[in-house]
Amino acid sequence: MKTTCVSLNLKRVLAVILFGTILSSCGPSSKDADKYGFNVYLTASELPKIEQEMDLNIFKSNSSNYGKTDCQETYQKLLLAIDKGLKNATETPAFDNDLEYKKAIEAYYNEYKSLADIQMKQMMDIIQKHKADTLTLIEADEYNNVLIDIVSKRNKLIENLNAESHKFSEKYKANVPKINYNAILSKEDAKNYYEKTVFATWDIDTKKHTFITTVIMGNKTKAQAEWNNLVKDIDKGLVEVKLLPVFDNADYKNQVIEFIEAYKKVANEELKQLGEDPSMASEDFIKKINSKLNLLLTKLEQADKKFADENSFTIKK
Repeated sequence: MKTTCVSLNLKRVLAVILFGTILSSCGPSSKDADKYGFNVYLTASELPKIEQEMDLNIFKSNSSNYGKTDCQETYQKLLLAIDKGLKNATETPAFDNDLEYKKAIEAYYNEYKSLADIQMKQMMDIIQKHKADTLTLIEADEYNNVLIDIVSKRNKLIENLNAESHKFSEKYKANVPKINYNAILSKEDAKNYYEKTVFATWDIDTKKHTFITTVIMGNKTKAQAEWNNLVKDIDKGLVEVKLLPVFDNADYKNQVIEFIEAYKKVANEELKQLGEDPSMASEDFIKKINSKLNLLLTKLEQADKKFADENSFTIKK
């Protein structure tokens, strides 16, 4: 009797194990999940790659170091890739009926499409106008604000899909790669990017020195004209820098903008006072102005060096 009970229990255990094996063999394997997830990654990661290409083309089209490049062509390429990805995401069945992951993939393309149709279109319109005419500072501000909005929203899209891919990987023991916006500049492009900021700022300090010399000489009319030219140059530099794209991050671009805007503040306050009342041009007052501006220049030089070091080029003195 005891032998019979043991035999029956053993059979039940074996039956449970066999049933579990059958069930697991019927479900999707981690290899299947890997393949599905990798296909998602492969198509989805294409969009930020094309966007990076578009950013580089925008930069090159605004730089005298390059010939004319067609930004619109890359923009159309991005729109086609979004439509293709959305069609594929919609038509591909959910893996193991995992509708949550499928919805996340579709949302990625739908939201990227909205970003491209609205903000990126707005950005491209401003760039096209800049090719035909000089932009105002207000238009450059608009461009820069749109660009910041695009970067923020695009990063959020990537972050959301990566989070859902991570959940999918954990659920099915898969390994779905993370999508990145790897906007890494070549050494040559990074150097040209730096030179573009130099071109936007180099003449400002020279014109400031000329203006102060004219004030000291007591030529008020000439000083007023030089002050006007200085402020125009500052605004022109701001336009050029604000039209630069954002690559790995906005740190360097923002530091250059901060320098020019701080310089503009000094020009509109202390330097304007000097132009209107040359009697204020005491040694102490001028020394105070130069000290403030030299601090700004030192900070900019540190930002330049950091950018150069990060991108493996040397700044020639």
